[in-house]
Amino acid sequence: MSRAVDSGWMCSRNTNWSKRIKSSSGATYIVSFGRVANPDERGCMHDYSCTCPDFQFRKSSEPRKYCKHILRAKRDRCTWHTQFNGPSMPVVEEGRSVCPICRSDAIPIRFLT
Repeated sequence: MSRAVDSGWMCSRNTNWSKRIKSSSGATYIVSFGRVANPDERGCMHDYSCTCPDFQFRKSSEPRKYCKHILRAKRDRCTWHTQFNGPSMPVVEEGRSVCPICRSDAIPIRFLT
């Protein structure tokens, strides 16, 4: 079965994104979304991480489990991607392509269909 390559757009927050989250104890942690090692699939993938001790412990004992800081911060990350949720084109504002949802930069991409 052959697969075709198609082109589209996605929000820049789909690649590298971070946000400071203040905990109930007053500490501040950084929640990030970006490329992480994925030894199960011999490569890399995109996922969330957090600088809090809870996430650091979970990372080694229960892969892909999120701490409360990630659960709170991930609601604020835009996930617009033309392959999955359209619209098919970004908005052009002041000569630059921007995400139609959050107005962050839009990135041209290629993907397999």
